Amino acid sequence: MPLFYITNIMCELNTLDLHALFKNEDYALEFAGINGMFHIGRACDSAPACKGVYKIESDSSEKTKYRLRCSVCREKKSLLHKTIFTNARINISTVFHLLYCWANEYSCHLTSHECKVSLNTVTNYFKKFRQACKYQIDKESHHKIGGPGMTVEIDETVMSKRKYNSGRVINAIWVFGGICRETGEKFAQKVPNRKEVTLLPLIQKYIAPGSTIHSDGWKGYMNINSLPESYTHLRVNHKKNFVDPETGSHIQEVERMWKELKSIKVKYRGIQIKDIDLHIAEFLWRSKYKINHNNSFPNAIILVKNCPYG
Repeated sequence: MPLFYITNIMCELNTLDLHALFKNEDYALEFAGINGMFHIGRACDSAPACKGVYKIESDSSEKTKYRLRCSVCREKKSLLHKTIFTNARINISTVFHLLYCWANEYSCHLTSHECKVSLNTVTNYFKKFRQACKYQIDKESHHKIGGPGMTVEIDETVMSKRKYNSGRVINAIWVFGGICRETGEKFAQKVPNRKEVTLLPLIQKYIAPGSTIHSDGWKGYMNINSLPESYTHLRVNHKKNFVDPETGSHIQEVERMWKELKSIKVKYRGIQIKDIDLHIAEFLWRSKYKINHNNSFPNAIILVKNCPYG
């Protein structure tokens, strides 16, 4: 089977196409190399003043039979330096198989069965893949959604655990977010509370000036019109209507977004509070790049190769 570059993110790849990648370690190593997943040619990070780049050279003492060496300071690094394969106790081919399963939204238990690894290994690698999502989303957080002539719906939702013996909500975690009706662009962020002092700066951070903002009647939104970004603010009173009969204001799109986000809790049989940020980042990454079964694995390759692990 010929090796190929992941250059077309729309190429359709399934387990039949990728069987050799998941079973042959030499094939997996070369596949990672030709798709730019190693730091060959990248700037040396051994010392801030070093202007060298990493070159690849043979080294029979290494598991991969190769290593990196800086062209200037001559510092040596593992070929797997700061990649998704760093400190891996499993084969590179297995990491690719795990990445395929995560990209295609396999459950942890099904992935464990398919890849023949422990559930703990699956959990650890799925977390690493989500860390790449957060790295990517954080890099793009300067981009604002909406703008003149566009409508952005905003809302908050709670993601929490419950005590099974009483049903009382504990450790409630709030998430604030929004969606642009015209473009489908989204933002979402965990917040410590729903106070005005918390929400208004996030509105300014994520929503472009001149946008029309729709919200419910929560008091934390009362002073949106007073912000210098010249927002137009329309509200709907959910105690009376789902859609305001006079202005047509509603937040049905962002409420649909919350349903999609919260479905992750069902999929993974609950989410640990410390991991909510990572799950939000995965949700935003899948939405922004329109991830589906046809493009999931190529996009996942690009995602993890751009993340500085280690």
